[in-house]
Amino acid sequence: MDDASLAEVRRVFEQWAVYDAIIQNDYMEHPQLIAQLQEQFPAGAGPLRIIDLGCGDSWLASRGFALADVAHYRGIDLSTEAITRARRNLSTWEDRVELIAGDLLQVTQTLPAGSADVVLMSYSLHHFGPEQKRTVLSQATHLLAPGGRLVLIDQIRGEDESREAYLERLATEIEVNWTALTPDQLQISLDHIKASDYPETASWLAETIQSLQLQPVATLLPENPFYSGAVYRQP
Repeated sequence: MDDASLAEVRRVFEQWAVYDAIIQNDYMEHPQLIAQLQEQFPAGAGPLRIIDLGCGDSWLASRGFALADVAHYRGIDLSTEAITRARRNLSTWEDRVELIAGDLLQVTQTLPAGSADVVLMSYSLHHFGPEQKRTVLSQATHLLAPGGRLVLIDQIRGEDESREAYLERLATEIEVNWTALTPDQLQISLDHIKASDYPETASWLAETIQSLQLQPVATLLPENPFYSGAVYRQP
């Protein structure tokens, strides 16, 4: 293996090490999200057809829907490494799992309308620009069967807060409180948010959701100053 290949292996390993540390140390409220998802989708709920847009390694879905009757789970993510990890996390669902490595904007256009009882988007929407966000949310709504639910978890900036101000506030939180990360992992986290994070305001999201005629059902992470979530229902 040449130096460039070794560097790529090291980079991928370090990125997943950061992700694992974030979950293990509860820096983005994953245990709370699991509990809230299990409350929304308790034992006996279903059978559910779930589409997970930007599924990552499906860690949250595999736990948040663990009590429910999952008839089919379809996860979509750009990262082939994430899909490999997702397959391991979802092993108990066996042949009910379909995992797709691809651009969710393109893949969702190929899926049938009304083919999901639940569409999950966890910390993925903020990677898109405003118009792409509207497109993603519109496609997610298109996939929902009548009575289906959209679960949206993401970054939310203040109403009068710029992207730059939000990222500065989040960077300070990471530098001060994410103490389990190594210096290299901290730098990876800071570089990532500066390059990839484009959060919207709560009012922007509410207006967009209203335009899609989705009905609010429940609020997730109501007290968190950086992240928020909600469950919406297709009429």
